Amino acid sequence: LIGNNEECLQNADDLSGYSADDLKAIADVSRIALNANFMTRRLKANKVL
Repeated sequence: LIGNNEECLQNADDLSGYSADDLKAIADVSRIALNANFMTRRLKANKVL
């Protein structure tokens, strides 16, 4: 899903086919992935990982 983010942005018109619940789920997954990426970078910067 993360690798397809650019593709998703380009295909924004296709989102009309999704329900509000679907869009919310997609947004939640994206947010979780971004948070995980951010936390990993912070932990590496702090030499925890």
